[in-house]
Amino acid sequence: MLTPEEEKSIKDTWAFVSPDLKGNGIKFFIHFFTGYPEYQKLFRGFADVPLDKLSENKRLQAHAFTVLNAINGLVDNLDDPDVLTELLLKTGRNHARRKLTRGDFENLKTSLLEFLGKALKSHWTPEAETSWTKLLSVMVGKISEGLESPNDG
Repeated sequence: MLTPEEEKSIKDTWAFVSPDLKGNGIKFFIHFFTGYPEYQKLFRGFADVPLDKLSENKRLQAHAFTVLNAINGLVDNLDDPDVLTELLLKTGRNHARRKLTRGDFENLKTSLLEFLGKALKSHWTPEAETSWTKLLSVMVGKISEGLESPNDG
């Protein structure tokens, strides 16, 4: 899947994000909803909260932390493909009941890459971008398998 150099690049860059999962998660979701406002409407707890007030919303804070904590778990398990695969399939199964599609996760991937580029500034090297793009593409593929087989597991 990933080369040792790509794994190191991902872990090195994630080390700048992981100390503040909640804060970076909030910033990420505001970035995501700015680019894809239709997705905010899918969250009952903050569907109609204006973007400039969203960071104060406790439900968004909790969801943002949960999502970045999940990514943190994925990064921590890069060396264990079986666990990584199971985590991603479970994510897909959990989101299948919400009728999300592979395209929705592709949009999330695009937004996350943009966010990482902004957040990491000079640490967002071509190697980092290539490594994260490869990882997130694999992730979207595995999540999509879970979306398509929601009753497995």
